[in-house]
Amino acid sequence: TISWAALEGRIIIEPKAKLKITFMLPEKIRVPLTSAIECIVMEDACLNAFCAVFDGDFQYQALIVKLHQRAQATIHGISLTDRNQYRGFEAIVHHLSPEATSNITMRCIATGPSKTLIHGLIQVYPGAKDTRAAYKNNNLMLSDKASIIAQPELDIQFDDVACAHGVTLGALDEQALFYLQARGITLQQAKKLLIYSFGQETLAAAPSSIPFDLPALFSNKLEKILDGEQ
Repeated sequence: TISWAALEGRIIIEPKAKLKITFMLPEKIRVPLTSAIECIVMEDACLNAFCAVFDGDFQYQALIVKLHQRAQATIHGISLTDRNQYRGFEAIVHHLSPEATSNITMRCIATGPSKTLIHGLIQVYPGAKDTRAAYKNNNLMLSDKASIIAQPELDIQFDDVACAHGVTLGALDEQALFYLQARGITLQQAKKLLIYSFGQETLAAAPSSIPFDLPALFSNKLEKILDGEQ
């Protein structure tokens, strides 16, 4: 009997190569799952990573990226957390050499009494001039019983860089809900429209090679969560 699943890996992206990688489990995993993937992106290479977690009682994922000269990394992630589920996600980007670029965007939606941990770190090493890096994490809480811990970090050891980070945490806009209901939309449908809109930017970044309908999966899971509130 499997009581715990763990995945570890190391990927080297050769100079000028491009890699698109997707981390997603479309079906519920019955055991706790942890994964830690290291990606070394060589000179002029490009990494595009996408992560989506919509189910499973316990999931923790870490992506560690090491960027060399003029390398690029784009990371998108979206999470839905329901009831007693736990989600953990870490995106750590090391800018080792000059002129590298990174962009991290995470969106999390949680209802209670779930727990979500989001940790993002951008580290710029000495000599890594002309670094361009951004980290954005937007979180939506559907219940006051939900718990979201957001930990953004910048570790900048060089002056000639442009780095930014931002985190938001909030609930559904009551005025927007009222506006939609005033036009004949039910409360549940109004919530779904607003939540779906919140996640749409990240869903749109999913690779076209995913062999299933990601927006439909997100929508179906969202309906189950909202039906559980009734």
